[in-house]
Amino acid sequence: RPQPDVLWFINDNLVDNQIEQNTGNIIENRLLWTSVQRHHLHSVFTCQASNTKLMQPHTSKFVLDMYLKPLVVSILNATESLAAHKEYQIVCQSTGARPNAVIQWTKGKKTLKRVKEHSIRNTTYSVLTFVPTVEDDGRLLGCRAQNPKVAGLFLEHFQNISVHYPPVVVLQLGSTLAMDDIKEGDDIYFECKIQSNPSWRRLTWLH
Repeated sequence: RPQPDVLWFINDNLVDNQIEQNTGNIIENRLLWTSVQRHHLHSVFTCQASNTKLMQPHTSKFVLDMYLKPLVVSILNATESLAAHKEYQIVCQSTGARPNAVIQWTKGKKTLKRVKEHSIRNTTYSVLTFVPTVEDDGRLLGCRAQNPKVAGLFLEHFQNISVHYPPVVVLQLGSTLAMDDIKEGDDIYFECKIQSNPSWRRLTWLH
């Protein structure tokens, strides 16, 4: 008594002075703050009520905290020229998540487990120990950074894997010939199948 002014401040800036409800001695001002953004993190919301200059206003405050998705995720090492059966340490880095992101590695549809992870301030680093095989050539290596508190708040980065390996050679009798039906005087032929990266350049037959 008299009726107070009920005000909302954000970071000491007045944002709302409209009273929505007045039921006798209860005065209500509801603040609707739409589309909360990343820069609102740690904003101080203050509700202030005052009805006389003879006394200090009464206030109630709270600090806004929120979950944030990662801003950036990136595989730092190139995976375009890896040697088969050699061990590599591949690093994925993510920044911007709150709390710090959890990083998951995939190769095609398979989840990779040989991982060590650490965080420095707002940046998470994940180190994958990876030994490529011939079968990995052409597959996708993926790094996903996800907010551990909120499903769906994630970013992904993918790189093609190119594995270099010496020629893998398979020699077999011609596919139209029957091994147990070859007799003296017959013509026969052989098929040499070669798989390599980079492509083979010279082929030599020996008898």
